[in-house]
Amino acid sequence: MLERIRVIRNELTLAISKCEKAPPNLSAEEYKMLEEIEKMLEPFEVATNLVSGEEYPSLSIILPIIKGLSLKLVELEKINLNEISRKLLESLKNSVSKRIKPYEKRTSCIMATLLNPKYKKRGFKTDDEAENAIRLLQNEYTSFLSTPDKIQNSEPPATASSSKKEKVDDLLYFLNIPDSQYNPRSDAIVDVRQYVEKPNIFEAEDPLKYWQVSQSKLKELAFKYLSIPASSTPAERIFSLAGQILTERRNRLDSEHFHHLLFIKQKFNFFN
Repeated sequence: MLERIRVIRNELTLAISKCEKAPPNLSAEEYKMLEEIEKMLEPFEVATNLVSGEEYPSLSIILPIIKGLSLKLVELEKINLNEISRKLLESLKNSVSKRIKPYEKRTSCIMATLLNPKYKKRGFKTDDEAENAIRLLQNEYTSFLSTPDKIQNSEPPATASSSKKEKVDDLLYFLNIPDSQYNPRSDAIVDVRQYVEKPNIFEAEDPLKYWQVSQSKLKELAFKYLSIPASSTPAERIFSLAGQILTERRNRLDSEHFHHLLFIKQKFNFFN
């Protein structure tokens, strides 16, 4: 709204001058204040659009957004602002600290940020927060590797096989027996550190494709957290699409046809 007022300033002034009962026009000082306020609110608009996306892992971008907003507000403090703009800036800083900061403590946000190869440790405000995230990932990855279905079966094949390869496997089955000294914790530490120390991928690359080709079991945790949406906006978009399909003139659609039409509409770009 403020941006539009700034863009049509000349036209707005002309229209007000021709209207008999029009409110008084804004002064030059007030227009300057609106420009300052617009600069403060613009990062929040960008952040809102980012967390509302559905074509990328949106949860992993929450912590980088919080970091970016905090840095942006600090930069705005250095600008020579009028009194009203400065009060608004202070209010925005307090609101960010009160309403957004709790997300920095949520495990799902922490894991998603660290497991996004675009961000890794860069997505956190401080080195301490990044190291804490690494410890959390190591702990969960250790539990993941300790589950029975992730440990190789140590029993030999029950029946003999006619295949030469299977006969060899039958003879050397003991090679597949896990070491009694196997420590999932050490594997977790090594895998996580190797992933973290690798260079971040470029912004244009797809983090999901990065994990698809990865040979590390860490990708199962990555898919677990990167698949979580940051907001309910994608689901709300589906409800909006549903309202466009099921109208008063199409109220005889049965549930099956309605479901198919909604699915096609939602995935139209994918089909193309």
